[in-house]
Formats: sequence, C-alpha cells, structure tokens
Amino acid sequence: MLDKCNPQDLSVLLSSFAKASYDQHNHELFESIGNHIIGQRRLDDFNPQNLSNIVWAFAKIGYHHKDLFETVANHIIAQRRLDDFNPQALSNIVWAFATVNIIHHELFESIGNHIIGQRRLDDFNPQNLSNIVWAFAKIGYHHKDLFEKVANHIIGHNVLVANYNEQEIAMIIWAFSKSRSFHFEFFELLTDHILQRDDLDDFTVRPYVEGRR
Repeated sequence: MLDKCNPQDLSVLLSSFAKASYDQHNHELFESIGNHIIGQRRLDDFNPQNLSNIVWAFAKIGYHHKDLFETVANHIIAQRRLDDFNPQALSNIVWAFATVNIIHHELFESIGNHIIGQRRLDDFNPQNLSNIVWAFAKIGYHHKDLFEKVANHIIGHNVLVANYNEQEIAMIIWAFSKSRSFHFEFFELLTDHILQRDDLDDFTVRPYVEGRR
C-alpha cells in the first residue's frame, strides 16, 4: 500500500496521526512508513515541506527512528539547497532532531550557516527563532555566530521583543545560557522587558511543538 503513496501522502498521513491520539498501532504505522522512506534509493521527490513535516511528526510522538533522521539529514546536506526551506521548515527540522536527541552536527552546521548568511531575519517569527536557538542548545551545538545573529536581529528591532511571549523569552534565555552565548546588550534588553511584565508565572522553557504549514 505504501508504494502507492507519494511523498505528500506520507507527509500528511504522518502529521495527521501525530496530531491525533497515539497508541501502539500507530507506532507500527510510523515504523513501517519510516522504513519505507529510508528504503527509497533517493529522496528527490520529497520537497522541503514533506521532509520537515515527516521528521516533525516522528518527533511529536517521540519516535526515535535514527536511520530515518540520518537519511533525511544526509539528503538535505547533499542537495545543498537550503534556500528552498522556509523558516518554518528549518525550525521544524532542528526542533525535531533536538527533541528526539539525534545529533547530526553537519546538518546543524549547514542550517546554522545558512541562517547567518541571510541578510535579514525578518521572515523568522518569534516561534521560529526561539525554537531554533533552543534546538542548538539542547543538542549542545555551540554556534556562536548564529546566536549572535539572532541577538542582533532582536536588538536591531527592539520593538519586536514585545511580540515575544513569556515562553519564547524563557526559551531564548535558557538557550543562550546553556550554550554560554552571553550578549550583554541583548540580555539587558530582555531583562528590561521582563521587568515590565506583571506576572512571571508564565515563563517556561518548554519548547513549542511546531506544527506543519
């Protein structure tokens, strides 16, 4: 049956089940689909959204399918076409790898370098950026230039900090601290912003479970 499913079908199927209730039968389904995908000679028919949704779905249910994740990572690196991945897709991918604790340094290095190569980060929303730095810190990948790029972006548009909710701010602070990326001006901005908040109970470092788009 899986041979009759195209990449979009597989992506939607996995995402739908990941968003619904999960049980042992679904585990068997995910295992079958994961094995089917890694059995493909190439993943050229899978577009960026398909790939990001697939690893997101596996991470959402906590399924550590190392061979699948490594196959996807190696494909992305080999293609050298990260410009085809929008901020949501990039965010979903690093979030997924970090969530299931699969460390692929070359993939993270490629994505980190791609992001710092952008002239501006205006297309990255608060959820994207907070999950990206959280993911890098979670796996212990210290990408100094990436963290500096994110900090300078928020500082340069300090009005944007008002768009970050408590969870996003807490995640960013945790990520910078965990990766030992100290940026005095950035922390000063965040501190001033936090002091203006009436309630600190909503601050948490729990990452977003990013949805597909």
